[in-house]
Amino acid sequence: MTNNVLPRNVMLTVGAMLAATVTIQSASRREVPLEERVRGAERIVAGHVMMVRSEFATNEFGDRLIVTRARVVVSEVLKGRVPTSTMEVDLEGGTVGRLRLQVSDMPEVGPGDHVVFMLRENATGRQVPSMRGQGVFKLNRQGRDDEQGITLEDIRAAAKGGRGPVQR
Repeated sequence: MTNNVLPRNVMLTVGAMLAATVTIQSASRREVPLEERVRGAERIVAGHVMMVRSEFATNEFGDRLIVTRARVVVSEVLKGRVPTSTMEVDLEGGTVGRLRLQVSDMPEVGPGDHVVFMLRENATGRQVPSMRGQGVFKLNRQGRDDEQGITLEDIRAAAKGGRGPVQR
């Protein structure tokens, strides 16, 4: 009978830890309403990803990690100022050589993707998604992000509320 006590206690402890982890992850992934995302972004752009390259970089917190730099051809500015028709956006994650970093809350983008980015400038001067992955929308041919259930028209309408004209 004592032989079964240790494994049962270990299993209960591991089970409790897993339940706590799932609860913490669920709480940290609170979906932010679209209007709040728009308010939090310094600029919002729609366009197509022209190319991507992944490399090691140091983020604004001093962490060394893999970052994918996406070159975007901007077709529409929904908020803020964008001085050129192309821009570079940094997304955490990617592959360098045989080393891959997959970030659970950051979608991956590739050449040809139709995207909307809600952006902010980080402490190093790079453009990064505002509110992390909740500031990245990969649109299908109908202009809808199937993951988040948000359309380009939804974003346009939210961006028009409470701001002045777009500056280019």
